[in-house]
Amino acid sequence: NCLNFGNPNDPEIYWQFREVIRGISEACNVLETPVTGGNVSFYNEHPGGGIFPTPVIGMLGLIEDAEFILTPEFKQTGDSIAILGTTHGRMTGSEFDRCSGTETDQGTLILDLQLEKRLQELCHGLIRKNLIHSAHDCSEGGLGVCLAESSIMSGERFLGAKIDDLSGRLTLLEWLFAEDQSRIVISYSGDKEPEVSELCASYRIPFMKIGMVRPEMFSIGSVVNLRVEDLVTAYNGSLEQIITA
Repeated sequence: NCLNFGNPNDPEIYWQFREVIRGISEACNVLETPVTGGNVSFYNEHPGGGIFPTPVIGMLGLIEDAEFILTPEFKQTGDSIAILGTTHGRMTGSEFDRCSGTETDQGTLILDLQLEKRLQELCHGLIRKNLIHSAHDCSEGGLGVCLAESSIMSGERFLGAKIDDLSGRLTLLEWLFAEDQSRIVISYSGDKEPEVSELCASYRIPFMKIGMVRPEMFSIGSVVNLRVEDLVTAYNGSLEQIITA
């Protein structure tokens, strides 16, 4: 781990540091994943005050059978797309908040570690039973970014998605950019849906089908309609555009 904080003589900074240690310890015990060592960096400050508390944990895992390596990109036209987990619409601390300059105050994002553990075990089960073709974490940026990345990473195959109208109990912004914890987006053959749904139920993980994989185009309801090739070009050329701007 690498724990980066401001001045620990500030009671608020010290409290942040203490709570991060407690949180890491709790997660290690529940997920049975050790953190074997690391370093702490204090006094990281700028004229406006200390940096945001920034704990970083690097992980290394072993996949004993390469047959069970699963990647995030969409693989096959016609596959169904679904979310594992629940979207509550929490925008606090999200990339959308940061980029838009808003300060949504919906309280701290809560991570249910027992739910997270069941979700990870479910995903492993789906992979080992060969029920899914892709799986991608729905985290930084939210669902909209997750879906776009799964299209972009399909490379020159340009496999996009047709996502249903996500209106209802949440606004479209909440559906696309909320960063609720413990969610994974999967794609799978439609004929596997009964087995996928049954396994989700056995782990008590919500399962919501939201669309399907399609060639060349990426659309979400009636508000997003883009060529996947344009997404790939924009993504791969973003650094060059920033440097040359």
